[in-house]
Amino acid sequence: YPSWSPDGAKIAYIRGNGISVMNADGSGQTQLTVGGVRHDDPSWGPGGYKIAFTASNTEIGVMNADGSGGTMLTDGFGGDENPDYSPNGAKIAYTHINRDIYVMAADGSFKRRLTDTPGKNVGHA
Repeated sequence: YPSWSPDGAKIAYIRGNGISVMNADGSGQTQLTVGGVRHDDPSWGPGGYKIAFTASNTEIGVMNADGSGGTMLTDGFGGDENPDYSPNGAKIAYTHINRDIYVMAADGSFKRRLTDTPGKNVGHA
């Protein structure tokens, strides 16, 4: 699951159970997350300052692009994954275990369910 930074200079990717970044030419590989928690689905925020991710397939988190300042945005009670920043960085869309689509503010507030079955719209962000 590689993810290009907005400026195309870096790639975030999965390495083992964590998220790493490297320069676009493959140099400068750096592990951002470590430990027993699996991290997946890196998604760069606009400007390349933040990366959203899935922790252990249950919770959405964000961290600074250097790996610092990590925080969880969802409650971890089940199946939140596949985060993706909105183009302006104000919101993050993600899926829930039942594959419904949710959206929240980039700080984790104002969570809202958009579908009640995959692909069926029930509201607007």
